[in-house]
Amino acid sequence: MSLNNQVFLHGRLARDPELRQTKTDKAVCRFTMATDEGKTQSGEKITEFHNVTAWNRWAEFVAKRFKKGDPILIWRRNHTSSYEKDGHKVYTTS
Repeated sequence: MSLNNQVFLHGRLARDPELRQTKTDKAVCRFTMATDEGKTQSGEKITEFHNVTAWNRWAEFVAKRFKKGDPILIWRRNHTSSYEKDGHKVYTTS
């Protein structure tokens, strides 16, 4: 197995997962997870928020078993996309 573009995240769900169906009847679940990134020099906790998308059986599994505040471990690939907003290209990673 290639380890190119592999992401490992361990954190907690920042909101409840949202399960939807695509027009082609595929399950898709979107949620946000929070990870702790350490502390600033003044002692404030640094938290990163990550947008996560799960598809098909994984989407159904996450939506059924997890809720806001639950710990979760993610191991998948990173996906970057872009869109135009006010004449500027905006990049998102999920």
